[in-house]
Amino acid sequence: MVKVPDGELKAPELRRMIKEHNKLMSIKIPPKTEMKRKPIVKLPPAPAKKTKEEKDMAKKEKIVKQKAKDEEGYQKVKKQVDAVKKIGEKRQARKVPKGSHRMPDGTIMKDADMPKAKEIATQTEPEKPMKMSDKELMDAYGYYKVGKLNEILDSLEGTSRAGGGSKLAKLKKIMKFGGLKKLKKVE
Repeated sequence: MVKVPDGELKAPELRRMIKEHNKLMSIKIPPKTEMKRKPIVKLPPAPAKKTKEEKDMAKKEKIVKQKAKDEEGYQKVKKQVDAVKKIGEKRQARKVPKGSHRMPDGTIMKDADMPKAKEIATQTEPEKPMKMSDKELMDAYGYYKVGKLNEILDSLEGTSRAGGGSKLAKLKKIMKFGGLKKLKKVE
């Protein structure tokens, strides 16, 4: 005989349970008998259906509320825009004193503070690098050792000895960053 683990039903017990279940399921309460069952839970009455007029009124109220909300938001933004315009008008309304002028950003600048035409012309432009072929470059500066070229590259602003492998590449890099003044040309 097979031993049934604890807590499980044996076959005869299971058959009895099924039989009882089927009996309970087959019981039918005849309709409209004198003995009526009381409802277990009382349901609230169904809400009354709205008429077409009530629905239309609700829609109109919703639209009116939305318009009022939109108008309120518009007024708030308009108020801010008007305040900004008012500030701009005040800036424009300020008179420019004699010997001064108004800059494009609205500020006032004295004419004496403006750079003179002569000063602009005398400003030095950055020195344009000389154009040399690779052969001319190697003939003029090829005697430098790579270590010395690396030191020159490190001293220049915006460069470093990293990269540039060959002597020619390092010379070109020095020339590009305006370091030819630091090199001495062989004549």
